[in-house]
Amino acid sequence: MIRVVVVEDEKMIRKGIIMTTDWQSFGCQVVGEAQSGEEGLSVIKEKKPHLVLTDIRMKGMTGIEMIEELKGERPIQFIILSGYSDFEYARSALRLGVTDYLLKPFQDEELTKALKHAVDKIRSREKEEEEEFSFFQEYQKNKGEEYNPYIVKSIQYLEENYMKDVSCQKVAEEIGISESYLGKLFRKETGYTFVDYLTLTRMKKAVLLLQKDPLKIYELAYLVGYNDAHYFSNLFKKITGKSPSAYKRTLSMEQKHQGGEHEGN
Repeated sequence: MIRVVVVEDEKMIRKGIIMTTDWQSFGCQVVGEAQSGEEGLSVIKEKKPHLVLTDIRMKGMTGIEMIEELKGERPIQFIILSGYSDFEYARSALRLGVTDYLLKPFQDEELTKALKHAVDKIRSREKEEEEEFSFFQEYQKNKGEEYNPYIVKSIQYLEENYMKDVSCQKVAEEIGISESYLGKLFRKETGYTFVDYLTLTRMKKAVLLLQKDPLKIYELAYLVGYNDAHYFSNLFKKITGKSPSAYKRTLSMEQKHQGGEHEGN
C-alpha cells in the first residue's frame, strides 16, 4: 500500500481531500496530515510516506522549504497544491523534482490525473529497486520452517554494522560460536558465503544511498564499509553491472527527464 501524507493549512481543503478522494482505487492510504510545514516535516519523518500532497504558502515554513529539508530522506513523490500561479514557486518546485503542480481550486479530474502520475512513478521506482537486486535472495525461510538463531543473530549484526570493519571471526565471537562453524552454517542456511552476503548487503545499501543523495564515490564507499574507493567501485560494477559514477549519471538523467516532463506540460 502506498502511504500518503497531506499537508494543507486550510482545514476544510485538507479534510476534503482526505475524505472525498478514493485512495483505495489508487492503492493508497492516508497515514498522516498536517496544517503547517513544520508539522508536515515531523509527520513525514515519522510516517515515511511514498507520496505527499502539500500546499506552498503556509505560516512559518513553506511547502517548498519543507521539501528542501526532506531532500536527504528516502525518495518521496510530491504533488503541490497552490492558490498562486507564482512562477518562482513553480520553478523551485520543478527544480526539486515535484511530480505535479495543481492550482486551487482544482477539479477532481486534475487531482485524479496527478495521483495516477505519482503512483505510476512510485511503482516504477519500486520495480527498478526489486530488479536491481532480484538476484540477492536475503535470508528467509518458508512459512512454518524454523529460523536458525545463529544466522538470524549474524544477519542482524550485519544489518547494524555493515559500515564497520566486519569479519566472520568478529561475528562468530559476538554470537558465541566458532568462525569455522559459522562459515559452514552461513553457506548452508543462506546459499552464500559470509563474505558474499556481507558484500551484497553493502552494495544494496550503496544503491539505496545513491538514490537518496548524489554522494561522492569515496563518501559512498566509506558509508558502506570500504576505505578503498577504487576497490569499492570495482565491486559495485561487478555486482550491479554499472560503476557508481554511471549509476549516478543514470539517476541524474532520470531526474532531468522528470523535470523536462513538467516544463513541457
